[in-house]
Amino acid sequence: MASEKKRIPLVFVLLPLVAVLGVVGVIGFNLYRDYLKSEAEEEEVQKLLAAAEQEKVRKAKEQVAAQQPKEVPTDEDELGNLPGQKRKPKPAAPVNQTPVAKAYSGFRAAYEKLENANENAARKFRAKKLQLDDQYNDGKPKNESKFIADCDASRGQILELLRNPENQ
Repeated sequence: MASEKKRIPLVFVLLPLVAVLGVVGVIGFNLYRDYLKSEAEEEEVQKLLAAAEQEKVRKAKEQVAAQQPKEVPTDEDELGNLPGQKRKPKPAAPVNQTPVAKAYSGFRAAYEKLENANENAARKFRAKKLQLDDQYNDGKPKNESKFIADCDASRGQILELLRNPENQ
């Protein structure tokens, strides 16, 4: 009986194991609770930011609306919209326009009319419009006679397209 083994009681092995597991569980629970708190705080901050952004947009819209003058319809405008009534003609362009300005405004008016009637047909003239816009330079193109000829030629082509029934 000289080789008798010493046995450690089961309580001495299980007690430290249960204690370690308990400490790990408490630490894990505290970390999970902190995580939930931070998520709730982050969600609240996002809601406050969204509310502040909406308020900012609303105030900006109010400022824009306050700055724009309100148009009050007159009796003449309302009567002009009635069927059978003739509208008053719009005031003509200033009489003292230069030939360059007349040609350019005629081209622009024809182009806008074509664009409103048929945008696909207007695409053909978009490059020409951009080119003439660049040349116009506040009413002083470099070669006025060529500019006027280009405006008149393009205007003529646009008016020819506007005569077609599919472009009206």
